[in-house]
Formats: sequence, C-alpha cells, structure tokens
Amino acid sequence: MIKIIKKKYKPRIKARLRKMGLKKRLKPRIQARIRKNKQIINKKVDNFFDWIKGAELVELKECNTSEDPVRPELDNVFRRSYGRKIYGVRHMGEIHAVMCFAYTNKIPKPMVRINGKPIISYIIDHYLDFGVSKILIAGGYKCNVIKKYFNQHKKKYPNIKVINTGLNSLTGKRILKLKNNFKKNEDFFVTYGDGLSDINLKKLLNYHKKNKKVCTLTAVRPPARFGELTINNKNEVLEFKEKPNIKAGWINGGFFVIEPEFLNYIKNDSSILEREPLEQVAKMNQLVAFLHPGFWHCIDTKRDKDNLEEIIDSGKQIW
Repeated sequence: MIKIIKKKYKPRIKARLRKMGLKKRLKPRIQARIRKNKQIINKKVDNFFDWIKGAELVELKECNTSEDPVRPELDNVFRRSYGRKIYGVRHMGEIHAVMCFAYTNKIPKPMVRINGKPIISYIIDHYLDFGVSKILIAGGYKCNVIKKYFNQHKKKYPNIKVINTGLNSLTGKRILKLKNNFKKNEDFFVTYGDGLSDINLKKLLNYHKKNKKVCTLTAVRPPARFGELTINNKNEVLEFKEKPNIKAGWINGGFFVIEPEFLNYIKNDSSILEREPLEQVAKMNQLVAFLHPGFWHCIDTKRDKDNLEEIIDSGKQIW
C-alpha cells in the first residue's frame, strides 16, 4: 500500500518542487555542506597521521595504575615482573597511552611455575592419578618450550604427546586438530592449561556416562577477591569470611568429558569452544554440568600465582 502511494504521489511532489524552485535553490547549499564536511574529515585524517608520525613507543618504569579501567589493583611491581614491560605512546613530550605486555610473554601460560613446578605438570599428575593413560597437549604459543620440558621428563611422562595446533588457532579448532589421535567412538577428557582442582575424575566420568549427553563440563564456584560480610538490618556484622568461594552462581571450570560427535559442532579456525560449539549443544539439551563445590583455582595473574603458592606452603592438602 505504501509503495503504491509513493509511486502515485512522487511525480506530483517533484513537479511541485520544480514549480517552487526549491530543488534548484537547495542544491548549492547541499553541495556546499558536502564540501565542508569533506574538508573537516580530510583535516582530521591529516592531523591523525601527523600525530602518528610524531609518536613513538617508549618503555616506562611505572604508570598510574589507577587509570587502568580493567585491572587498577595490579601494581607496578606486578606489571614489570616475570618479563613483563610497561610501554607508553609518547607524542610532543607527553604520554598518551599505556600498554602492558602479557604476563607470560617469554613462556606459554601453562609453563608458569608454581613453587618451581609448571602448572601443566600439576594438571597432568592429577589425570595420571586417576588412571588416564594417554595425554595430548594442544600446543600453540611457544609450543617448543612445552615440547622441550616433556622431552626432558620422558621417564616421568612417557605417554605425553605435544602437538602444535597452530599459533592463531582458537580453543575449538585446537581440539579439532587432535581428532586423528582419538580412538573411534571413544569419549575423552578436555581441560584448560591454567586451572587446578581436586575434582574426582572418576566421579566426573561416571556422571557423564549416566547422563548420556554429548558434553559434560565441570561447574565451579570461583574464589572471591574480597572478604564477605553477612549484615543484619541493624548493620551488625553477623559473619565475616575472608575471601570465600562465591555463593551465588557457577562458572565453567573446564574439566570436560566429551563425546566424539561433539567435534561435528566445531566448524572452522574461528571456532571458540565456549561460543558456538557449547552454545549449540546447550540449546539441544546435550550439555550437562557436574557441580564441583571443592577446590578450584585458576592462574590468571601474579596474585593468583602467589595465592596458590601460599596454599601449598601452608601444607593444606588440595589434591
């Protein structure tokens, strides 16, 4: 109906505009506005490239951590530890931007040592304790560092195979590239290289088989960064807990059990395990969670590393 009205009245509107001379009078103004906008854009582009030409990347001894919108609590000592460096973009004598290079820019994250032992060794030892006989490591960044370590420890880890799955492969594609190493129609464990837990893998596997789903993930409660208070309506503190596990909500803690058919949901190099594949099986009611309220610790920052070392040094048995 709208198209019919437009078609019917469009010639009349054009004719009216011609009669009034508006089109002719407005055209120079429109063209002038376009020219002015082009000049403004060109000037801004030129200024931008002039700014780039005069800018340089410089290493800094420290930065104002309070201006970090993501992790302001990380101090300058942390930002310069373990091979990290702080860089700033300097222009006309002033620092306009600050960047901190990755925590593990010299070694892959799973090789960060906790009390002298790589994270990945703790993880593998846990699987070995539950009778897992063959372990594949999907290497990527600085894969040669991981290979070298396990070649040096062949006696302890004779059945470890490190496979280079590509520098730019995402989590989904890394698993897919291991496909030829899996036995036909056999489920398998998968986990991340930076998370430790005291999870009972035998119970996890039995739970997976009992539910008969395509994928089982382990749901955990992450440790809180701050102490937790329980307060009544008189603002009296009834309970104080120093950094307890979060009570509300569960998160993906890794430690998966996966059926071979799950690999069909990983499509290409841009597949992220936690996005399309897991989201799809969840929609199909083929994803189930194994709730683990026990110990779980992920190493993302130096603070996480220090906290874990304190737990181990305290003598507390966590595995």
